[in-house]
Amino acid sequence: MHVTVVRDASIPSGTVGLEDRYEYDPKSGSRITEIIVGFHPDDLPAESIPELSVALTVEARRWTEVAATAHTRAELPQPPIIQVRRVPGLPCRVYIEDSLGSVTVLFREDAITEAGARAWQNALIRRSETWVRQEQQQEAGIGLR
Repeated sequence: MHVTVVRDASIPSGTVGLEDRYEYDPKSGSRITEIIVGFHPDDLPAESIPELSVALTVEARRWTEVAATAHTRAELPQPPIIQVRRVPGLPCRVYIEDSLGSVTVLFREDAITEAGARAWQNALIRRSETWVRQEQQQEAGIGLR
């Protein structure tokens, strides 16, 4: 699993574009996923892309997509509380705290605009409806896509 962050002027400011790409790996029998995360250039400076790509890749590897037809939402684990904040003076551009009950993403103020941060929070909230932490998937026996 790898996350690629891009700046794309065709994405409206204040929104995030998400695209999942899948390939089957015949050697391991698993699907390889690349997630493309797009921000409008006004919302994300180019300097933020490398650090954000690495942080989001580490974060994404903790999660797994649930098969759309495998379970109803009521059968899935409760989605985490998701918070995204901009913080002055953060020593890195992005810091992610992830636990079973919550995900907190902290951005240094110059790493993303307020509109970009809100858009990322909304994208994560939508995403949490179809993705679960890997340990929750294992405990619940949830089918994977």
